[in-house]
Amino acid sequence: MTYRDGENRVKFTRLTAKQAAYWLSEAWGRYVAAKDVRIRNNWVFVRDKDFADEADVLFWPHGADLHGEPWSGVQMARSPFIEKNTAAINELCAKLDSQYKAHLVEFCGYSEDDWQELKEDER
Repeated sequence: MTYRDGENRVKFTRLTAKQAAYWLSEAWGRYVAAKDVRIRNNWVFVRDKDFADEADVLFWPHGADLHGEPWSGVQMARSPFIEKNTAAINELCAKLDSQYKAHLVEFCGYSEDDWQELKEDER
């Protein structure tokens, strides 16, 4: 997987649940276990034992830094922790993509080209 940084192309490896858990533990100041992390498409799903009904969802575009602030939450039953139907998870991720794109366009000044660049190297 590569990421275009100006004129350079930077190679990234696939983020693992263990790496994401370590990063989130550092960013959030509390322990996050790898078993509580699922990575699907552009999204990192994180479950917390204190909130059994919902998983936090963070945007993670192709190798860029994780954002420490969750974008959304989803019902645990619809998350990759419970839902095993790949098509249903892909549909959920597409819906999250659409919502996040609308936010970036409306509030952050992103263009369609900016969004496509974020998504060009999907996992």
